[in-house]
Amino acid sequence: MGKAKANAGLLARRPDNLAFKHQRLPVWSPMLTAHTILPSFYCMATIRVKLGVCLLATVQNTHELKVDYTHAGSCDKCFETTSWRLPSPTSRSSTGSRAREPFTEGLPTGNYCIHISYTSFSLGGSETGRKEVVLSTVSWFGSQNNFLPVAYLITGCLILLLTVILTAIWWKFGKNRRNMEE
Repeated sequence: MGKAKANAGLLARRPDNLAFKHQRLPVWSPMLTAHTILPSFYCMATIRVKLGVCLLATVQNTHELKVDYTHAGSCDKCFETTSWRLPSPTSRSSTGSRAREPFTEGLPTGNYCIHISYTSFSLGGSETGRKEVVLSTVSWFGSQNNFLPVAYLITGCLILLLTVILTAIWWKFGKNRRNMEE
């Protein structure tokens, strides 16, 4: 509390007369104007479009080889893939993977053969899955999936379009505030 004074009365128990202790500090209220908001919107749109282009270029450099064997009759459990109903129609979950240690530099050049001998996959009823073997190159972004790059590009373009419209409105009506009443 306050400093002890010579006379121990009511005044001795009062807090010091400081702005912090009496909550008289000035309030920070940002002034949101077109000069501060529009450049940040342009920066957000530019960052999202550039990121979308980079991700799309990365995804386009990955290659996939798909072999469909849905009606072949049997499949090996190590190559069984489950397709889930997710936002991306090509999302998949592999139930097995190859050993990575001998192939850290990639597969050697040559012809490969996959023998499939597992028979417990049915396409009856409501199941609409397909059996595929997917051989893919992988980048730092993952395998070939265009969802995130396209989402960044669309979001960036929409922000840019909205910012151009707001800039035109501000340029026509809001610079001197006289035309706002009309």
